[in-house]
Amino acid sequence: MKTDDISRLVHATVRITVEEEGKTVKYQGELYRKTLSPKLPVWYKMDNPIIIYPDGKKEKTGGHKIFRESDLERYVKEGRVEIIEESAGKYLLMRRA
Repeated sequence: MKTDDISRLVHATVRITVEEEGKTVKYQGELYRKTLSPKLPVWYKMDNPIIIYPDGKKEKTGGHKIFRESDLERYVKEGRVEIIEESAGKYLLMRRA
């Protein structure tokens, strides 16, 4: 996945590696592109993510995890975003007008 693809990402099942509280954890789930207005920043929401800890333990969480577009772009550049499912129904790239 390239960084410029992020601006066109609508919906995908992904695994994202992040640093949290001094630990490296992975969030796995369906990522949706969200925006409230063209003037506001774009953000991405992952509903009911699964957290994978360094020891391999998995934890299902309720709620959601929010990622800012700028953070997601950085994660892609660092190779931290893994696309799990790329089927036409799950991974859509909007064509630029």
